[in-house]
Amino acid sequence: MSELKFDNDIAGEFPIQRETVKIGKNQNLKRGTILVEHIESDGAKAKYSFALSAYTAAADKTVTLAIGSASYVANVGSSDTTIAAVLGKVVTAAAADTKFTVTADTTNGKLVLEAKAVGTDSTTITLETTATLTIGNKSEDVKGADAVEGGFFPIADATEEPVGYLLKDIKTAADEAGYADMARTGCFADAAAIIDENIDAKTVKDKLAARCLFFKGVAAVKE
Repeated sequence: MSELKFDNDIAGEFPIQRETVKIGKNQNLKRGTILVEHIESDGAKAKYSFALSAYTAAADKTVTLAIGSASYVANVGSSDTTIAAVLGKVVTAAAADTKFTVTADTTNGKLVLEAKAVGTDSTTITLETTATLTIGNKSEDVKGADAVEGGFFPIADATEEPVGYLLKDIKTAADEAGYADMARTGCFADAAAIIDENIDAKTVKDKLAARCLFFKGVAAVKE
C-alpha cells in the first residue's frame, strides 16, 4: 500500500483535515504554500455612451436601435428637429431592454447604456434609419472590472484570509486549473510554510491558528 509522505513538514499530533481543492490557472506552487480562496465573479457592471449627430427628417421616419440581438423602433418626424428629441424617442422605445438601462444625455447628445447585471462589460449598438442620423464613437464611462477566477491561490495581500496549507507541489497551465490536496487543519513545521515576503508572517499564522492550523519551530518532526 502506498503512503503519502510530507517531507518532514508535519510538526505535531494535531489531526490533519485534508481536502482536494481547485488551484487557479497559471500557478507554480510548492508544498507549504499558504492558500486563500477567490470566489469566481464575472466582472463589474459597465456604462457606455454613444454620441448622435447630424439628424434631419422632412417627414415621418423610423429609427431602429439594435443592442446585441434586440431591436427597438422609434418613430420620428419633421417635428423632431433636434438630437435631444430623437434621443428621447429612442430611449422610450428601448425602455424594456432586459440587459441594459437605456437613457439619454440630451445635454451632450448621447445615448447611454448601463448594464443592469454584473458580468456585462462590453457592448455595441447600431442604428438603422430612414432619416439622416449619425452615430459617433463609443466611450467608456465606467470600465467593467476583470473577471475574478474561482479557486485557491497563494496569499498575496495582508487583507486576505488564509484558509489552508498546500500539501503537494502543483503547476497549472495558463488556461486550465488543477487540483491538489490542502490541509484545513493540522500542525506543521514553521520553516515549511511559504508566505509572501511582503506580508507579516505572524499575522497570517495568527489567522490560521483561528482555523486550527498551527506552526511550530521544531528540531525534529514526525513523518
